[in-house]
Amino acid sequence: MAARSLLVWLALGLCWPACAWEPGKPWGLLTLAVQLRATVASDRLLADGRFRTASEYLWRYERFDIALDQAKVVVAADATKLSFDPAKPPAGYTLCHGGHCHATDGRLVDYAEVEAGLLGAVGAGPVVLPLDVTANAALPTGIMVMAGPAELPLGTVANVQVAWRRAVVKARVWDGSPKGNRLPAAGVVVEWVLPPGSIAAQVRAQVGPHQPLGVDLRLAMDIAAGWLDAVDVAAGAPQVAELQAALLHHSTATTIVHRKD
Repeated sequence: MAARSLLVWLALGLCWPACAWEPGKPWGLLTLAVQLRATVASDRLLADGRFRTASEYLWRYERFDIALDQAKVVVAADATKLSFDPAKPPAGYTLCHGGHCHATDGRLVDYAEVEAGLLGAVGAGPVVLPLDVTANAALPTGIMVMAGPAELPLGTVANVQVAWRRAVVKARVWDGSPKGNRLPAAGVVVEWVLPPGSIAAQVRAQVGPHQPLGVDLRLAMDIAAGWLDAVDVAAGAPQVAELQAALLHHSTATTIVHRKD
């Protein structure tokens, strides 16, 4: 308590009169917006809204429901550098280079997600925001899910990780090859239920004296159509593990931070 009191009085002395922080109030308030989008590059897109994959099938999503679970936001004491040395991969990884690590189970994991696990494991005390909603990522403009506000401790917002309980994908597929005889002319409907997953991204936002109280964090998760490139619909249902790996490999997360008093 004495150390906290000293920190409070030091903060008051440093901030006065230019800092909005007041005794009894949190160091920061977080609001989170998660945007989910199933994206298609223009060179894959047909005029009728279908899109082409590398295996010469034409796809149209009917639904891409992602059952979101929660977001974890890590506030670290020092986020100016990675919490691990890529030359010495942490437990569970064999090689780290080029912004990702090779997990022992075969996955390629971005540095941001590796950090999320490590910072949580060492007790950095992530701020958890429930995201108990199912969002259809196949909508033309994606969908935005809001969460918060949540109080933030003193430090640096370093990492955000969004987790989901399952993903349900339903699509109609046609044969787009020159012969066009692998599937019925009317196409076929495929539907898959994929297991839990998560995606993470790095953030850099200071929380404390001389900083605005509000931290508005936006994370955009884009799922590129390339995740379906290896799927041969005529050959039968693919393995769920292969689909999950492709989904995670072709998903990206980007963040934007806005500050306000």
